[in-house]
Amino acid sequence: MIPIKFIRLVVLAWCIQLCTNMAYGQTKVLSGVYAGVKLMPSVTPGGGMNRIDEVILFRPDGTFNDELDKPDWQKRTTGRYSIAGKKLTLKFSKDGDVSDYEIQSSDKIDAGSFILFKHPMDNSVPKGFLEFKKLSSMGGIGTNMAFVGTSSIRGLYFDGKGRFSTNSENTSVVAGDGIGGGGGNKSSGAGTYKVSNGTLTLTFDNGKTQVHSFYCRPSQKPVMAVIDGDIYFMKDEKEIAADKASSATQRNKSSSATNSKANTNATGNLADAKTLLLKANATHGGTKLDNIKTITFEATVQGILATGYVDVTGERLRLEMSKGGKLLQVQQLEGGSGWEWQAGKSAPLSTTRANEMRTSFYTGILGLRKSEIEALTVESVKTGKAGTAIVCMQNGKRYAFIINDKGQMSASGDLATRVPLTTVYSDFRQTDGILMPYNELNTAGKQRLSTQYSNFRINPMIPPQTWDKPGAN
Repeated sequence: MIPIKFIRLVVLAWCIQLCTNMAYGQTKVLSGVYAGVKLMPSVTPGGGMNRIDEVILFRPDGTFNDELDKPDWQKRTTGRYSIAGKKLTLKFSKDGDVSDYEIQSSDKIDAGSFILFKHPMDNSVPKGFLEFKKLSSMGGIGTNMAFVGTSSIRGLYFDGKGRFSTNSENTSVVAGDGIGGGGGNKSSGAGTYKVSNGTLTLTFDNGKTQVHSFYCRPSQKPVMAVIDGDIYFMKDEKEIAADKASSATQRNKSSSATNSKANTNATGNLADAKTLLLKANATHGGTKLDNIKTITFEATVQGILATGYVDVTGERLRLEMSKGGKLLQVQQLEGGSGWEWQAGKSAPLSTTRANEMRTSFYTGILGLRKSEIEALTVESVKTGKAGTAIVCMQNGKRYAFIINDKGQMSASGDLATRVPLTTVYSDFRQTDGILMPYNELNTAGKQRLSTQYSNFRINPMIPPQTWDKPGAN
């Protein structure tokens, strides 16, 4: 659906709640690793969420390093910081970018829309399974929809006595009633471990040795650790059992469907896919959908108000985030480039970000316009009781649509990113002649984010001053 892909909103940053009674003092320097997770709805229509782990090693000499995955992470410097009262300012060496945060306590830094928590240099490792997971999926068990998704999982089990076992798994699946397909790979190993001064050394039984940066919060719930700049969470026994059951069920469904005649991908099915997409076009508005020129919307995500402006003809997008009447952030695309504003400062959009925003014009709801359907190339079609999953190429990137038996686009996915982004739609309403879903359920690993839209306006006049930078005359 359009808006969630316009909303690469930095939301949901509170993955954990850290209880602290330590009052803030006149701190002038920081020492140690601070880490937090921010989840951002993608700007691409129906794109789910992106997970970004922000991990920073601060040193008392005023330098910091946010690249803990590098071999020289202990000495590497990627910028300098300064502290004035509670204000923490980071200046990055590579591009000169500046970020302003607020120090709430010696253990917690407010980064605006997410929190960084201190991870001490603790040489102890709690017994249990630490997992790093990036998972994107839509549909599946209990949703009466086909499952489309991929997962990347890395895990380390520590027995508390010096032994470890490790595993990693990358899987992609398209499955459901009468739908099947997918693949994956796994790797594992075991040996002994040692932690000392922020370094985790793994010695495998085959003699191989790995060295990783390692910081952990073993005494606070939930237990989390930073390994090579990625944030791992400790899983309890119930979570492990539930994941095993879910994975086994999904593999069985995929295997069964793969062996089914219903899983054939005849050339005729590929041709039929465009017919089905044209049916969805008619369901969602037909000519009125094809003639969209502008869109505006408002949505609430985790208490943050997102207001969007879309100029389809001029290929301009603008997303404003605010809370309690205060403007927090603005991102704007203008053709092939753009800018972002936060805390009174503006900077150019990165090329990656600009390209991501631009995909909004030919995916999701806008991807159902006849002009876009005619331009895409269908790669695969999987049909079952839940509907039809169509994977296609558009502008050199892969996208997925699930069309239900009513001809509605009930889910979509952006398969072009390293971790595919997905969204399931509901609460369909007629809006200015176009069928729009007013609720989106976005999934990223264990995190689920529901976006509720309060209004859409189709083809409104957008005043020219709307596109001005905040504070501009």
